[in-house]
Amino acid sequence: MSSPGTTRGIKRLPEGYIAVPITDEQKLSVLKICILVRPEPDPAGGHLIVLRNTVDAKIFLGCIVDASAQVLDWLELWMQNNTTLINTPSASRLNLSNAVLDDRWYKQFLAFEQLNSPVIVKTGMENSNPLPTLIDISAGCPVHPIDPESGTPWKLCTDEDLLQQKGLACYSSSLHRYLHVPPLVVVAVGAGVEGVALFGKLLTQGLSVNNISIVGDGNSI
Repeated sequence: MSSPGTTRGIKRLPEGYIAVPITDEQKLSVLKICILVRPEPDPAGGHLIVLRNTVDAKIFLGCIVDASAQVLDWLELWMQNNTTLINTPSASRLNLSNAVLDDRWYKQFLAFEQLNSPVIVKTGMENSNPLPTLIDISAGCPVHPIDPESGTPWKLCTDEDLLQQKGLACYSSSLHRYLHVPPLVVVAVGAGVEGVALFGKLLTQGLSVNNISIVGDGNSI
């Protein structure tokens, strides 16, 4: 989602920052949707700039750049994040689940679109879960974890039968999220962005763990 009123007058990347495309496909686009990254992490904030948090989202500072890396506009990048809810007492989230949060997320996007459609930048991921995305800080590019043996990308597992076979919580009725390599019956356990970051680090080959930051595995606006 774009917020054109934020630092609109600044049309260049601040010193000490780089713009990294949010997906591998974005690298080939003339106009790229990017997330702003500090190659040298801030002691408090890390590599990414978090504008604010909501109950089910993290909002990062992003931008649209052209082929010459000129900033055309600044964006708010909304990433679904259920970590806060997972860490709350069970009683307060009794009726919450991934299915409920996904439905709420898409309805929120529709509300944003109805309220101020001209400033909404659609990614195509508003109602679907993109591939888990890591950032290779040294190369300044996104990385989607790949299983080294099959060459298949890791994805969010929403196969309820497979999760039950592995003795794991269902996707639709819980707040837990797991990665797997379809169609293999291998599931990596992880909840929220921490789990995605952990298993992405373990599975991404040739990258320094210290040089990887998580972007997200949930729906994005």
